[in-house]
Amino acid sequence: MSSRLPRLWYLLPARRGTISRWTLAAASWFVAPGLWAQEPAATVAVTVSAAPVGRTPAVIGYNMGDNLPGSNVTSWLRYSELNGARFWWSQDAWPSNPPAWPAGSANLARFTEARAHLRADPLAGGDRAAHATAIAQAYGGVTTGMVGECYSLSELHRLGAEVLVMMSRSASRAPFDLADGTPDWSGRWSYWRGVYLNAFYVAQHYGAARFQLFNEPDHPNSLPLTQAAYLKKMQLGSDAAQAAVADVNRRFGRSLRAQVSAPVSAGLLVFQARTGRPDTRDAVVGWGELLLRHRTDDFPARSEWAWPLFHTYAFQNYGREPGRIATGLPELRGLIARANAGTPLPIIVSEMNVSTAANFSKTTATLDTPAYYAAFGAVAAAYVNAGIDEIYVFRLTQNFYEGAGGVKKNGTHFIAADDSRKNILGNTKGAEAVRLLMRGFAGARVRLAPPAAASPDVHTVAARDATTGAYTLLAANLKQARNLALDLAAWHLPAGTLAVIDEVSAAHHGDVRRSTALPADGRLTLELDADSVALVTVWPRHRGAPQVVAATKSTDSQWQVSAAAAPAGSRRLLAVRAAAQSTARLRVYGGTGDPARADLLGQITLGPSAREAVVDVTRYVQASAGATPVFQFVPDDPQIGATTFALESVELRTFDLWK
Repeated sequence: MSSRLPRLWYLLPARRGTISRWTLAAASWFVAPGLWAQEPAATVAVTVSAAPVGRTPAVIGYNMGDNLPGSNVTSWLRYSELNGARFWWSQDAWPSNPPAWPAGSANLARFTEARAHLRADPLAGGDRAAHATAIAQAYGGVTTGMVGECYSLSELHRLGAEVLVMMSRSASRAPFDLADGTPDWSGRWSYWRGVYLNAFYVAQHYGAARFQLFNEPDHPNSLPLTQAAYLKKMQLGSDAAQAAVADVNRRFGRSLRAQVSAPVSAGLLVFQARTGRPDTRDAVVGWGELLLRHRTDDFPARSEWAWPLFHTYAFQNYGREPGRIATGLPELRGLIARANAGTPLPIIVSEMNVSTAANFSKTTATLDTPAYYAAFGAVAAAYVNAGIDEIYVFRLTQNFYEGAGGVKKNGTHFIAADDSRKNILGNTKGAEAVRLLMRGFAGARVRLAPPAAASPDVHTVAARDATTGAYTLLAANLKQARNLALDLAAWHLPAGTLAVIDEVSAAHHGDVRRSTALPADGRLTLELDADSVALVTVWPRHRGAPQVVAATKSTDSQWQVSAAAAPAGSRRLLAVRAAAQSTARLRVYGGTGDPARADLLGQITLGPSAREAVVDVTRYVQASAGATPVFQFVPDDPQIGATTFALESVELRTFDLWK
């Protein structure tokens, strides 16, 4: 091998505030000798099935971070293609506790009377305004165009996302029992009333009817909580939440369906009794068993006998082992059915990630580490194949953490610690793996039998969208680079069908690696980098031969494409070409103006080995409603401070519907 080292070219801005002029700088690139001559990639056969076996998750979303008025978070949420979110209701957004009842007057009869009085007219009372003020203060204030006083929920509502509200309340703020062990009906009323008013508020304003009432009761942090106290909390809180939804339906003519999920355990198989560990609270009865035993029980202060204690089984799980999901989820489903007189329940994972923040703090790995973001795809495929009903990734942003590194590295998006608005600066490759999962499988699509892959390191899942006719195949390739020989013949696709492959890898940040026309035999070879995730989407209603329309550069930062060149019903792929020696990571935006409303469309990497990158911009062009689409290109490094980048060409490729 020659002693001369190759040069890696990177870009430096000539000055802040401009992008049209850049300086090329060279840096030494030390390469291990073994990388100079790699062996040809192995080929793995993957054969799909057309047999329907169930549904994909109805909801795939994030555990939310902050979304404050004036921030850019909504743009990133829209870009992620989520259709749901788990929202943590702030302790500061609860209504103030009512005055304590005098000793001797606090009893079940008074509780029942107070509850009936509140339900008769939930909008009455002088503390409603104070409650709304507390909500606004907790979530950044009220701005023009909002729904209600919670900006973050207002934005999720605008995006059409289903919201799961985590509404936990400390027992110290509303005790359930007196020192002698007798019921504290004043404290129980304070808790019931608080859950009811919060649930009524979010159901009225945002249509939210999914609730959780306690997070991870089996966690060591919850040691003071006994199973008896937890059951009381579930009984009172579930009754209050369901009463609130029923009353919103009655008063406003809605048809919301309350869904309480539990036990929200810290682990997949935390159902039966466990022994041999310091926490002995579930040594006799497991947390799942506890709730199933009492799911239809009568209890003091219940509003309606027909309401079950909970409707959906929820757990939380972290790890990079797809095999644990593939075997553990069916086992859990069987345990639930046997404890519920043979009837299964929907199952959701309300916190999902490849690592906890605590474990991430012990390693230099991040969600940009190949072995971690590739595992995200493999674990996601296992969840979907196992029939999970909802998935909530933990979490959206990397907030402060007292452990090593100072931030929670299992957050998928970066924020600046000193930014009062909590703007998102960028995202990880793990976030892009999540986005491909959301794009391909959210919305209860037809789940197909798992594709057969001739390698234990290739994890796949497939689905069909009954509305659009599109088929999707997610492939997570662990370890070495390889070629996938896809046999899609079982889908009976017409020759020329458009196939689009998005990829997350060292060279791709969720952008389109390839778009092609499918041959008549339905066979396609897909090159996958080591530790990568790819989403193959085939559109039977679209032609494979594109019409190419050049874009017009209107300013240094913007390019325009004639709307007439992209007829209704076609897909639009934006191709971006750089000069021969250019290297840059760029974000592609649709439109200009308010950054909080900017439409982030994709992130691409351009360099000498990849002069062209492609982004699917169909959603933005359709939303332009006949106006001329405008695209803006911004370097993704926030430290650069630049707003545009000189490109060789930009063009729009359109694929028409079949006639």
